[in-house]
Amino acid sequence: NLTEEYKDSLGIKMLEGWEDPFGKRPITDGEIGCFLSHYNLWKDVVDRRLGAVMVIEDDAKFEPGFVARLSATLDEIQQLNLAWDMIYLGRKRLEGVENWVPGSRYLVVPNYSYWTVSYLLSYRGAKKTSQPAASHADPSGGRVPADYV
Repeated sequence: NLTEEYKDSLGIKMLEGWEDPFGKRPITDGEIGCFLSHYNLWKDVVDRRLGAVMVIEDDAKFEPGFVARLSATLDEIQQLNLAWDMIYLGRKRLEGVENWVPGSRYLVVPNYSYWTVSYLLSYRGAKKTSQPAASHADPSGGRVPADYV
């Protein structure tokens, strides 16, 4: 249970005027807790100097062929010699057309997304997200700003 005292001790401040884009309501304690679980994982990646991690929400649903497509995507990342911070594996796309990463069959440059269900995060990406994340991330879906991707 997130008390006001606990949130204050973590320096959590509500963004004035922010509302859930679907529910048109303020953020809930459950959404703050979701963000904190991602944030603590990002810090752990940095502290343990992990090269990359795969984050999967407990309510993720896998499509047939997920493992094969993930394997092909990882191979492609190596073949294209891509430097990456974060790669969405599951999310809710919200805005417009997304451009393909040059030479890729699997990767796009993401627009605004919501409900980050699953993603790959590199050490470099974790360093970026774990530093200013509390003031830049939308805790309602574990959303990470596009400039971190």
